Formats: sequence, C-alpha cells, structure tokens
Amino acid sequence: MDHLINLVAEMGSVATQAEAMTAREAEQIGEDFIAEMALLEARLREKEGILVSREALLETLKSEMAALIEEMTQLRRDKDRMSSESERLRSELKQRKLLLAKAEADEWRSIGRRNSWKRWLGALGKLPTKPAEEQEAGNLTRRLPLTSS
Repeated sequence: MDHLINLVAEMGSVATQAEAMTAREAEQIGEDFIAEMALLEARLREKEGILVSREALLETLKSEMAALIEEMTQLRRDKDRMSSESERLRSELKQRKLLLAKAEADEWRSIGRRNSWKRWLGALGKLPTKPAEEQEAGNLTRRLPLTSS
C-alpha cells in the first residue's frame, strides 16, 4: 500500500510537473505569439508607411502630370495662335509688296510721262517766238504726239 501511495504521490508529482511544464510551454507559446504579433505589427506599420509615402508620391505625380497637360494645351493654343499670326503677317507682307510694286509701276510711268513732257516742252522751246511763228508753233504743238501711260 505504501507502494501505492508512493505511486499516487509520484503520479501527483508527475501531474504537477506536467501542469507546470504545460504552463511553461503555454507561457512560452504566449510569449512567442506576442513577439510574433509585435514583429507583424512592426512590419505592418512599415508597409503602411511605404504605402502612405507611395500615395503621396502618386498624388505629386498626378499633380505634375496635370500641370504638364495644361502646359501642353497652352503650347498648342500658342502654336495655333502663332500659326494664324504668321499667316496674317505673310498675307499682309504680300499685300504690301503688291502695293509697293504698284507704286513703283506708277512712279516709272510718271518718269516716262515726265520725259515725254520734257521732250515735248523742249520741242516747244526751240520754236521761234515771232507772232506769225507763234501761230505755226500752235499748229506744231497739235501735231506732236503726247505719250501717255
């Protein structure tokens, strides 16, 4: 019977040891779990920080892209405006060249008429100035052709 009591006491001791071991294992598992959770939380915060910085970068890039699109739109408008202005200036230059050519043609015609008048007046200056001859000079002037444009 003593033997049985020793056995029961031993079993109680083994059970207590098993409980103590189970408690230590549970405590160790709990500590490992808490450490793993802390590690996962730290990684999650790190990933969230990266996500926030990437979102900020994405917003910055979107803003820059919108600014570039606006700049491109403005450049297209400026290009169209410059193109129409260039066309207007070419047309104006063409008109002015045409007016200049007309003015030069008129000037050359005027020079030609002046030379005709000079020749005609020179012919009149060579006529005698006597009264009878003046009559003849009048006839002569009617016979001289006037050159016009």
